[in-house]
Amino acid sequence: MKYLDLEDLIQCYNPENRFSRKETWSEESPEGRFRKFSYEEIVARDKTNLDIFWLKEPC
Repeated sequence: MKYLDLEDLIQCYNPENRFSRKETWSEESPEGRFRKFSYEEIVARDKTNLDIFWLKEPC
């Protein structure tokens, strides 16, 4: 694994200011790789964990 592999994640993670983080996924942009989930969405899951699979591989 190289820095280049994580560059997008680091940019979206925005460690300098976590309140300025922006997700890249939306209904209009389903190709975006980064999506935020609210606390309520996470605890409403069958098993409360962070193993969230929402990306779909192209067929």
